[in-house]
Amino acid sequence: MKNSKKADERAREEDRRPYEVGFGADSDFVVLLGEDPIEFEILRGRLAEEHAPDGPLEEDLVLTLAKCLWRKQRHQNFLSVEIMSAQYHPKHAAHHKQSQALETFYQAINDATSFEEIQQSLDQLDEHYADCLKFTCPRDNFREPRQWVNAMQKVVREAMRPLITLSGSAIASAVLTDDVIARELEFEARIDRILEQTLDRLERAKAAKRRVSFREAQRFSRSHSGRLVRSVK
Repeated sequence: MKNSKKADERAREEDRRPYEVGFGADSDFVVLLGEDPIEFEILRGRLAEEHAPDGPLEEDLVLTLAKCLWRKQRHQNFLSVEIMSAQYHPKHAAHHKQSQALETFYQAINDATSFEEIQQSLDQLDEHYADCLKFTCPRDNFREPRQWVNAMQKVVREAMRPLITLSGSAIASAVLTDDVIARELEFEARIDRILEQTLDRLERAKAAKRRVSFREAQRFSRSHSGRLVRSVK
């Protein structure tokens, strides 16, 4: 009975896919909440098909390749989430920055006495908002500077302040700062170095096996050459 149970366990173990992703304490790699473990398994399976690992060492190196590529993809997903947060979360620092810019513009044009002064303030405003004001309050529609000021202040007060949305340039300046980009490049360079080292180790492991197989074939040929000659006679 015990032998039958052990045989069933061995059969189940053999039936497991060789590149299956584990979970919990048995996991080879932590897949975070929101990530699809099946996608990681597919990635590792595709790399296994490409590099045909033979033995635990080569399988572990293929796993390292999969983890490196997965971490690259994960980093990009993190940036996407941060950008979405900057675009839609009203408490994000980028929104506060845009609120300040609109308030500065609102106060600056309030004291303007000429079209030229108003235009200068408009030119300093974020392009996203400036284009909106130019479309909703075209300069040619107003005879007096005060009329133009009142119209734009109404749009800012009633439409822009309550519904602040960030343009592409605002998102880039708020999220993809020089420091963030520098860290991203450093991260990718570090991952690429690991990938190169892993591929090199994988190639050397395969080359070593090829050399061993060649030597074994030579030894077999020498040890059996006499027998082959006698059998022919």
